Amino acid sequence: MGAVDSAPQLGERSTPSAGRDRGSPARLGDDILREDSQSQGQDESGGGRRKHPDRWRPALHVTAPRGWLNDPCAPGYDATHDVYHVGFQWNPKSTEWADISWGCALSRDLVSWAVSDNPSLTPTAEHDPCGVFTGCMAPAALEPGTLAAFYTSVSHLPIHHSLPYKRGAEALHMATSSDSGRSWRRFAENPVLPGPPAHLEVTGWRDPYVSPWPSLSAARGQPADTVYGIVSGGIRGRGPTVFLYQLNPHRMGVWRFISPLVSVPAHLPLDFGKNWEVANFVSLPGPDPSDVHDFLILSVEGRLPNVLSRGHTQFRVDHAQMWMCGRLRQEADGQAIAMDYQYGGRLDHGAYYAGNSFWDPKANRQVIIGWLVEEDLTPGLRRHQGWGGMLSLPRVLRVQTLRWVVGTVSSRSLNSIASVGLKRENDDVAYAVTTLGATPDERLANLRSRPRVLTPEDFERGSELSLPRGSVAWEMDMAFDIGASVRRVGIVIDHNSPDAGIHKPSRTTIFFDRHAEALTIVRRESTSAPGVNVSDEVAPHPLFVFCAGEGGAGGQLRREKLLLRVFFDASAIEVFANDRTALSTRVYPDTGRCFRIKPFVERTGSEPGDGRLEHCTYWDLSSPSSRP
Repeated sequence: MGAVDSAPQLGERSTPSAGRDRGSPARLGDDILREDSQSQGQDESGGGRRKHPDRWRPALHVTAPRGWLNDPCAPGYDATHDVYHVGFQWNPKSTEWADISWGCALSRDLVSWAVSDNPSLTPTAEHDPCGVFTGCMAPAALEPGTLAAFYTSVSHLPIHHSLPYKRGAEALHMATSSDSGRSWRRFAENPVLPGPPAHLEVTGWRDPYVSPWPSLSAARGQPADTVYGIVSGGIRGRGPTVFLYQLNPHRMGVWRFISPLVSVPAHLPLDFGKNWEVANFVSLPGPDPSDVHDFLILSVEGRLPNVLSRGHTQFRVDHAQMWMCGRLRQEADGQAIAMDYQYGGRLDHGAYYAGNSFWDPKANRQVIIGWLVEEDLTPGLRRHQGWGGMLSLPRVLRVQTLRWVVGTVSSRSLNSIASVGLKRENDDVAYAVTTLGATPDERLANLRSRPRVLTPEDFERGSELSLPRGSVAWEMDMAFDIGASVRRVGIVIDHNSPDAGIHKPSRTTIFFDRHAEALTIVRRESTSAPGVNVSDEVAPHPLFVFCAGEGGAGGQLRREKLLLRVFFDASAIEVFANDRTALSTRVYPDTGRCFRIKPFVERTGSEPGDGRLEHCTYWDLSSPSSRP
């Protein structure tokens, strides 16, 4: 039949889930979003603990009303109703992965969300008895006033890159929505594609992404608005790839296979795993708008253990959110297209996966939202809290180019850094360094309350930020000078109220190590809950040294400052360094709050003015409508 029976009808409010009414849209129109949405799980008890089991439920990140949540699905903008949509894989019946449907969250501003209490797309015995998996929003509607989405329909499990692939297990389907994604109606001509190309032995084939790709059109001699689709996966014996298709502009349900797009070279400095999921493509300009860089955003599975993954769960060991920059070219046969690898890296080094992006026409930028995994809680703790997993805060994909770079603060060779592209300046010493960053969306500033500032003089006097009532959600923006005598800089976050009489510390430490050039989140004292994995989160983060500029390689050198932005939300921490390194994790403090934040600088010497806190600004965060 195609209609999703369990989807909320127009005019219906969602029922309360955890805490207060989560405020699903009442109807399509000016009041499509209730202003108090996403007030989930907060209490008004001041400095006390948040009510269990909601002490770890975030105030600002999207969570499901109940059950298991993973990949974001079909993020995008509905111009007809002026609303943003993001779905998510959802099992509303259990806190374990199984029986996957889609959930739905809507927003006017991309930061305050209304989450529906009911699934928007559910599996059926006829179409997808094993689940409705990840998908994307189509760039054009099938008919005016509607949205279209492509997704993976699953009829056989298990599917894993280490197992023989069963043809027909995954199919490409399409659905449409006339209510901004609160409910989806299946395309009458499904499946769009019944499975992978018949001549290829694949390790996986799922998670479509669809968009124009002008760079690819230029390489093929096609019109710039030609629409392409990719499906993520791998080819057995050859490694991970994405499968490239061209869509019929008049019938989006007609896809024509072109070729696999990538053949990952052997002996790369990075481990790109065995199979790819939720791959996106995007072209981004550098400082010169004509200088366009082409990227694949990749969710990678089948990676090998390494020193940075030590102590983490198996999922965290063999999965990673990555990216690669490449050059597109047409093969000699005039048909196949190849993307030649240039350089690549981790988009987030922590508990972030399945990043799914879209072009935001209102803000004129590529926005990405990922899944913050709940892998560190025991199944029993997840069952007790009644939900698991959340979506990340929205981020913007941007190219960063730094000019006249001659090295790093620890004298590391630039050629040893896999995540940067290097281009010589007009001397023999300096380089222009290019990389990809996913930075917090500027609209998150709409969540800020009045700022509190800790000046360098305050810091030198030993001052700290005291939060007597405890804060559930906050942001900090800091800059540190990394002098030659600096060992470590960072912040200590205390989760216990000083008035609670608790003598055992509950704290999380975030620091940058100058010698290792690495960012670390120390979680081992962040919780007293039994069985929680509290391994350190670590992200390599080189800081660069610059020469004076053109012709100045032999002149005075300038070192890059450490710029940190930290977001805390009950049990989520997202850290961003210098707009190019991201490190996300989950912590589980007994209170679900923070009561003190103390910046620190550790030195190996006592050189005057060498290494200092240069600025520090703090904001409490809340949805604008929830403020007094």
